[in-house]
Amino acid sequence: MDADKLTIALGGLELALYTTDIAGILEPRRIPRLPYGSGLATGVIGMRGAPIVVIDLRRAFNLPPLGRDLAAYRRVVVVKTRGQQIGLDIGTAGLGFIWAEEALNGNTAEDKSAFTSSILEMNGRRVRVIDCAALFDETARILSTELTSDQ
Repeated sequence: MDADKLTIALGGLELALYTTDIAGILEPRRIPRLPYGSGLATGVIGMRGAPIVVIDLRRAFNLPPLGRDLAAYRRVVVVKTRGQQIGLDIGTAGLGFIWAEEALNGNTAEDKSAFTSSILEMNGRRVRVIDCAALFDETARILSTELTSDQ
Protein backbone atom coordinates (compact mmCIF):
# COMPACT_ATOMS: atom_id res chain seq x y z
CA MET A 1 0.00 0.00 0.00
CA ASP A 2 1.53 3.27 -1.11
CA ALA A 3 0.46 5.89 1.40
CA ASP A 4 2.07 8.46 3.67
CA LYS A 5 3.74 6.97 6.73
CA LEU A 6 4.81 8.30 10.12
CA THR A 7 8.22 6.89 11.00
CA ILE A 8 9.40 6.11 14.52
CA ALA A 9 13.14 5.76 15.29
CA LEU A 10 13.09 3.34 18.19
CA GLY A 11 16.19 1.71 19.64
CA GLY A 12 17.98 1.15 16.34
CA LEU A 13 14.81 0.15 14.48
CA GLU A 14 12.96 2.35 12.05
CA LEU A 15 9.25 1.59 12.27
CA ALA A 16 6.34 3.12 10.37
CA LEU A 17 2.60 3.57 10.69
CA TYR A 18 0.22 4.51 7.90
CA THR A 19 -0.92 8.05 8.63
CA THR A 20 -4.50 6.99 7.88
CA ASP A 21 -4.33 4.71 10.96
CA ILE A 22 -3.31 7.52 13.33
CA ALA A 23 -5.99 9.10 15.54
CA GLY A 24 -3.60 11.38 17.43
CA ILE A 25 -0.26 11.87 19.15
CA LEU A 26 -0.40 12.67 22.85
CA GLU A 27 2.18 13.69 25.45
CA PRO A 28 0.55 12.52 28.69
CA ARG A 29 2.04 13.71 31.97
CA ARG A 30 1.67 10.20 33.28
CA ILE A 31 0.28 6.88 32.16
CA PRO A 32 -1.71 5.19 34.93
CA ARG A 33 -0.66 1.56 35.17
CA LEU A 34 -3.08 -1.29 34.58
CA PRO A 35 -3.59 -3.50 37.64
CA TYR A 36 -2.45 -6.54 35.66
CA GLY A 37 0.10 -4.64 33.55
CA SER A 38 2.11 -7.49 32.16
CA GLY A 39 2.83 -8.31 28.57
CA LEU A 40 2.51 -5.45 26.15
CA ALA A 41 -0.27 -3.52 27.91
CA THR A 42 1.22 -1.14 30.45
CA GLY A 43 -1.40 1.48 31.17
CA VAL A 44 -4.46 3.45 30.15
CA ILE A 45 -4.98 7.06 29.10
CA GLY A 46 -7.96 9.08 27.95
CA MET A 47 -8.49 10.73 24.60
CA ARG A 48 -11.63 12.72 23.81
CA GLY A 49 -13.38 11.05 26.74
CA ALA A 50 -12.56 7.48 25.69
CA PRO A 51 -10.20 5.15 27.55
CA ILE A 52 -7.22 3.99 25.48
CA VAL A 53 -5.12 0.97 26.47
CA VAL A 54 -1.43 1.80 26.07
CA ILE A 55 1.16 -0.73 25.01
CA ASP A 56 4.92 -0.40 25.29
CA LEU A 57 6.26 -0.44 21.73
CA ARG A 58 9.81 -1.07 22.98
CA ARG A 59 8.58 -4.23 24.74
CA ALA A 60 6.66 -5.34 21.63
CA PHE A 61 9.90 -5.26 19.62
CA ASN A 62 12.09 -6.76 22.38
CA LEU A 63 14.07 -3.58 22.96
CA PRO A 64 15.52 -2.61 26.35
CA PRO A 65 13.37 -0.27 28.47
CA LEU A 66 14.08 3.44 28.69
CA GLY A 67 16.29 4.65 31.51
CA ARG A 68 14.49 6.08 34.52
CA ASP A 69 15.35 9.68 33.58
CA LEU A 70 13.91 9.31 30.07
CA ALA A 71 10.82 7.39 31.17
CA ALA A 72 9.26 10.54 32.64
CA TYR A 73 8.74 12.06 29.17
CA ARG A 74 6.85 10.05 26.63
CA ARG A 75 4.69 10.29 23.59
CA VAL A 76 1.80 8.01 22.76
CA VAL A 77 0.66 7.50 19.18
CA VAL A 78 -3.00 6.53 19.19
CA VAL A 79 -3.93 4.29 16.27
CA LYS A 80 -7.27 2.96 15.18
CA THR A 81 -7.88 -0.53 13.89
CA ARG A 82 -11.17 -2.31 13.28
CA GLY A 83 -13.10 0.46 15.03
CA GLN A 84 -10.94 0.20 18.16
CA GLN A 85 -8.14 2.44 19.38
CA ILE A 86 -4.88 1.54 21.05
CA GLY A 87 -2.02 3.74 22.27
CA LEU A 88 1.56 2.99 21.29
CA ASP A 89 3.98 4.30 23.92
CA ILE A 90 7.00 5.38 21.87
CA GLY A 91 8.81 7.08 24.75
CA THR A 92 11.28 9.63 23.44
CA ALA A 93 11.59 8.13 19.95
CA GLY A 94 12.18 10.47 17.04
CA LEU A 95 9.41 10.95 14.49
CA GLY A 96 9.55 11.57 10.75
CA PHE A 97 7.59 10.98 7.56
CA ILE A 98 7.82 8.99 4.38
CA TRP A 99 5.58 10.48 1.75
CA ALA A 100 3.79 8.12 -0.64
CA GLU A 101 5.76 9.53 -3.57
CA GLU A 102 9.06 8.74 -1.82
CA ALA A 103 7.99 5.16 -1.11
CA LEU A 104 7.49 4.57 -4.84
CA ASN A 105 11.29 4.70 -5.21
CA GLY A 106 11.75 1.84 -2.74
CA ASN A 107 11.07 -1.86 -2.64
CA THR A 108 8.39 -3.32 -0.40
CA ALA A 109 8.46 -6.91 0.78
CA GLU A 110 6.00 -8.79 2.94
CA ASP A 111 7.20 -9.33 6.50
CA LYS A 112 5.40 -11.72 8.80
CA SER A 113 7.36 -10.91 11.95
CA ALA A 114 5.29 -10.70 15.12
CA PHE A 115 4.03 -7.12 14.74
CA THR A 116 5.04 -5.98 11.27
CA SER A 117 3.30 -6.42 7.94
CA SER A 118 5.96 -5.30 5.47
CA ILE A 119 9.44 -3.90 5.06
CA LEU A 120 10.17 -0.89 2.90
CA GLU A 121 13.75 -0.56 1.64
CA MET A 122 14.68 2.77 0.14
CA ASN A 123 17.78 4.95 0.03
CA GLY A 124 19.68 2.59 2.34
CA ARG A 125 16.87 2.59 4.90
CA ARG A 126 15.03 -0.48 6.13
CA VAL A 127 11.63 0.52 7.52
CA ARG A 128 9.31 -2.00 9.16
CA VAL A 129 5.61 -1.19 8.80
CA ILE A 130 3.75 -1.91 12.05
CA ASP A 131 0.76 -4.26 11.91
CA CYS A 132 -1.64 -2.44 14.27
CA ALA A 133 -4.23 -5.21 14.13
CA ALA A 134 -1.66 -7.79 15.33
CA LEU A 135 -0.66 -5.53 18.24
CA PHE A 136 -4.31 -5.02 19.17
CA ASP A 137 -5.05 -8.77 18.97
CA GLU A 138 -2.08 -9.67 21.19
CA THR A 139 -2.99 -7.01 23.75
CA ALA A 140 -6.62 -8.16 23.85
CA ARG A 141 -5.48 -11.78 24.23
CA ILE A 142 -3.18 -10.94 27.14
CA LEU A 143 -5.75 -8.78 28.92
CA SER A 144 -8.53 -11.35 28.56
CA THR A 145 -6.22 -14.13 29.80
CA GLU A 146 -5.21 -12.09 32.85
CA LEU A 147 -8.80 -11.19 33.67
CA THR A 148 -10.10 -14.76 33.39
CA SER A 149 -7.16 -16.31 35.29
CA ASP A 150 -7.77 -13.92 38.22
CA GLN A 151 -11.36 -15.10 38.72
